[in-house]
Formats: sequence, C-alpha cells, structure tokens
Amino acid sequence: GVSFASADQACANAESEVGDATFEEVMANAKAQWQEKLNKVEIDIANTPENITELLYSSLYRASLTPNNATGETQGVFENTNSFYFDSLYCSWDTFRTFYPLMTLHSPVEYAQIVDSYIDGWRKNGWMPECRANNLPGWTQGGSSGDIIVSHFAMHYHNEAQRLGIDLNELYSALLTDGDLNPPEWNIEGRQVNVYKQFGYVPFAVLDVSSTGRQTREGSRTLEYAFEDFGIRQVAQLLGKTDDMERYTNRSLFYRNVWDPSVESDGFQGFMQKRFSNGSFAFTNPVDCSPKDKNTSRACSLQSNNVVGFYESSSWEYSWFAPHDTAHLIDLMGGNDTFVKRLDHFFNAGYYLAGNEPSFQTPIGYHYANHPALSVDRVREVVFKNFDITPAGLPGNDDQAAMASLLAFHLLGLYPVPSTTEFIVLSPFIPKYTIHNSFLNVSTTVTTLNYDAKSVQKTIPSGTAAYVQNVTINGVPSTSRCHFDFYDTFRVGGEIVITLTADKTGADDCLGDLPASLSTGGFSQAR
Repeated sequence: GVSFASADQACANAESEVGDATFEEVMANAKAQWQEKLNKVEIDIANTPENITELLYSSLYRASLTPNNATGETQGVFENTNSFYFDSLYCSWDTFRTFYPLMTLHSPVEYAQIVDSYIDGWRKNGWMPECRANNLPGWTQGGSSGDIIVSHFAMHYHNEAQRLGIDLNELYSALLTDGDLNPPEWNIEGRQVNVYKQFGYVPFAVLDVSSTGRQTREGSRTLEYAFEDFGIRQVAQLLGKTDDMERYTNRSLFYRNVWDPSVESDGFQGFMQKRFSNGSFAFTNPVDCSPKDKNTSRACSLQSNNVVGFYESSSWEYSWFAPHDTAHLIDLMGGNDTFVKRLDHFFNAGYYLAGNEPSFQTPIGYHYANHPALSVDRVREVVFKNFDITPAGLPGNDDQAAMASLLAFHLLGLYPVPSTTEFIVLSPFIPKYTIHNSFLNVSTTVTTLNYDAKSVQKTIPSGTAAYVQNVTINGVPSTSRCHFDFYDTFRVGGEIVITLTADKTGADDCLGDLPASLSTGGFSQAR
C-alpha cells in the first residue's frame, strides 16, 4: 500500500484496494476499469486507419492518468478537508485549453470533483491553485489559469452544478478573488492584479512594493490575464452580475494594450510587446524565443533573467492569443487577407511550436477569417508532422495530457473554445464515433459522410473528400458549418452528421456565422 499521510493509511489502502484478491483478479479489475474509462469514446474501428485508432486511444489513456485523486490523503491546511483533493495539478496553464474541455464531454462527475478541489484551495489558502504536486504549490505561468477551468465547468454544467456538488456562488467568489485581490506572492497563486488594473497591462520594470513575484513575462501575462478576465466575465453573465460582467468584459480587452502597431517582422506589421509603466513600449524582436531564435543563451521560461516578455514563447506566437476576440485581432493585423497570409507565414517560416500551449489554437485560426478549408489542411499537417505512434511520437512533454487531449480533439474533428460552449468544426480523421456521458444519460454520435481514409495524411490529395460541405444536428442543418454549441449537441445527445466534399474552394466558407468574438457581438448571452 501507498499513502501520503501515514503508514497506517498505507496499510488500510492496501487492504481496501487489494485485500484477499489474487494477482489475476487485480489485473482483471484494472482491465475492466480501463475498459470502462476508454469506452466513453467509441469509434468505428473497422473503418478507421489503424494508426489513428492507436493515436486516439493512447491519447485518451494518457488523458485519464492525472490529476491524481488524493482525497483522504491530505496534509497541512487540507488535512481532514470535507472536499475532494487532487494532487498533480500540472499545471492549469497547460490544461485549461483542451484537457478539461475534453473531460467536459464525457466525465462531468470527475470534472466537478476537480473543480471542488480548486475551490477548496481558495477556501484554505485564499486563492485557487495554479500548480500543485506532492502537496506543494508550483509556479504560476500565465496567471490564475484555474479561472478558465472552473468557468468552463460553470458554462457547461451550471444547471447540474448543485447535483454535482458545486455551489456556483462560491465558485464565483473564488473567481473574483483571483480577479480583484493581489496575493502576497503571485509566484505561486493568483495574479499581479494590482498593477494590471492600474495600468491596463502588466508593466515591464514596474516597482511593485505590495507583493512578490518574478518580474518577467509581462507581455504574455497581460494576454493570459485578459483571457482569465473573460472567463470571469462569462460566469458573471451566467449569474446575472451585470456590473461585474461589464467590468470584466472591459478588462478582457486589455490584451489590446500590449499591441504595438509599429513593430515589423518578416514584412508583417504589429506585434504584442511588453510595455513600460509610462506607456512606451519596450521592444522585443518577435523572433526571440521562437524556434528560429539562434541565441541559445537567452532565457525564455521562468528564469528571473527572461527579459523577452513572453513565457516559453515568442511574440510571433503570442500575438495570436485572444481566443475570445480573434475578430479584432484580424482587424489589428490588417484584415482577413493579411491575417491568412500572416498565419501561413507563421507556419511555413517555422514559428509554430506544436509542443507549446499558446500555439494550440493557431491551426484553426483560419476559421475566424472565413477560410475553414485552410484550417482542415493545417490540422492535417500539424498532426502528421508532430504526432505518431512511435516512442518519439509527441512534440515534447505531454504536459498532463495537454498534448494528448489536443490530439484527441484534432482526430475527432473539433476544437473547443475555453470558457465558452462553442466548438469549432473541422474534418474528423474517423468515419464515426460516439461519446457517452453517463451522468447526463446521453450519447452523441458523430458520423462523417463521404469519409475517405486517403485524406488522413499530412497533405490531402487533390480530389479527396476532406472538407466540410455541411453539418446537421439531429437532422437539422447547422446555422454555420464552422462551429456549433455544446447545448445543441453533446448536452442533449443524438446525431451530428458532418458531410465532406472534395471541393475545397466550395467548402472554404462558413456559410453562416463565423466563430464568436466579443467585438462582433459574440458571447452576448449564456446558454
């Protein structure tokens, strides 16, 4: 037996988990539990390429390993807590983008337990955790990314929150603490929110005498703080907190305050930059800390001498990051045509870094410029250039299955927008799959009509059906072939039919609303 708490607890765990069972019985029980876990996503194995089946289920396996449910094994301030306790929260910045949105589809009970653990962190420590391993806090990376995780849960399961053991008002109080109160040390929890609110961005080289933290990553922290504010805005809207909703809507647009239109790189104008407290920008070459940066002595992560202004990333990469308002980013970059050219250049010139979370959404950025067929091409390329079924088949650290869940969404032909109920529609690599949600007692089957296994490769052959011609949801045509909503699909179950065509030009239009952005009236009401 193993225990974090005591030797007696370790012995008790051994008795409860194994007892008098034989090795064969333990193995059979473990196999049955894994079968139950992986059966939440069922695919048409017979007609799915073997490598895709292996990629999907190995990803779902890794997405089921963590975080570790250590309820009953707590120490310190969490000892004898009445809430669930999860360790190995590694890290919220890694997992909010795809890991928890995947869990949303099929495991709301486990998701709610993790949300309870986040809220309990606020109860016990004053702020929700950002990272945690071996009962110790880790370093914050982008800010209070747990805000996105709990707000994503609220947006999808507010109707069931009480049954799932979550008090939405308490969840909202935890969010407001992250958004409004500066912790003594924002290295390990919360954000440097005092100066962020004062200036409308996190200033470079600011004198902050009220709290402690590494004065780095000012550009990326501003962008992440703004998106975290959007998550709070979403829950404020959900709960009818109109004043807070307006305040956090405005704050979610602070990302615009670090856009410097004067910076040029590779013929493209305007990039995110860190900024002094006097309002002037502190220039960073957008190439710095990108895969094309040849300066091996440059600090790009959490080091105290990271002066680039971005975390594990470049301005080339982070300048795409406003998932809640991409339409305005397109305007800043010069309109749809320039946006598409710039996005093409980002990939073709080698700035894209598949193993880095800020790049997760960039392959589907073409949807926002009304070129969904280009997103299909790019996702195929990204998958087959960066993932395979060999021991080297991941683009770096799996980051608590952040990479695994991203790959799973790519293979399923979807991409989630965090803190919203919107899914971007792509081209599935699988002819048919069903997602089971036993808590909601619904199953949703996605059928890919005109599926052609020849399309499932890095470059889609000409004349091969791979592009989305239309989408129907329970027999009703979708209002856009670029996106749909959780409440119309996986919340109620039924059948989604994605019809593919070889006519790339004809499919390169949403034929309806583009994916939502705040600046174009998106996210105007909660579902």
